[in-house]
Amino acid sequence: MDFSAYVAARRPRLVRTAVLLGVPAADAEDVVQSALLRCYYFADLSERDTAAVLGIAPGTVKSRTSRALSALAPLVEAPDVR
Repeated sequence: MDFSAYVAARRPRLVRTAVLLGVPAADAEDVVQSALLRCYYFADLSERDTAAVLGIAPGTVKSRTSRALSALAPLVEAPDVR
């Protein structure tokens, strides 16, 4: 089984494991969102391919990517513009 199939098949278990490891239930999905960002940006997968890897709809990839980037934006310093 390749990694994509593994993640897609075990996604609910991965979220549950995050909760069992002490991640608050409300934040457990954020752990999965970090996987989404890794697939989409670092692995350079398309929205469709990212959705297939994570076992979610392409529209969910769009909305979660937007939400994750909005959460990260305050943590990134703006470049010094002169």
